[in-house]
Amino acid sequence: MITSITTTQLDIPSEIRVVAQRSIEQAKLAFDNYMRMTWDASSTFQAQVDESQMGAQEVRNKTMNFVLRNITSRFEFCERFVQVKDAEELLRLLNDFIQSQMQIMSEQIKDLGLTLSKVAMDGMKGSKESELAA
Repeated sequence: MITSITTTQLDIPSEIRVVAQRSIEQAKLAFDNYMRMTWDASSTFQAQVDESQMGAQEVRNKTMNFVLRNITSRFEFCERFVQVKDAEELLRLLNDFIQSQMQIMSEQIKDLGLTLSKVAMDGMKGSKESELAA
């Protein structure tokens, strides 16, 4: 464990910070466009899927929301990262980010597992009902 951290000022020219901030904004815009096209494509695909596959839609929606949440948190991290002033702040930022990502990933795995189990159970119920009707 580190008992003492020397605070070292990071001498990053403001021009570099401005360029980094612009790059982040451009990446966000590109990502927003990508997500819009992805949603449009997945919506078009979903329109072609019949009613019996509602579970696929639920999994798709969860997955897309996870992707959006994960990318958004990375952009937030990047925005904070370019504002770091010293090594202590950088270590704190990295530690907080890693902890939050581990918690989010754990929650997402649990949530997706529950959803997949529910979809599988609903599918099995639908199969049994079809067999009984036949």
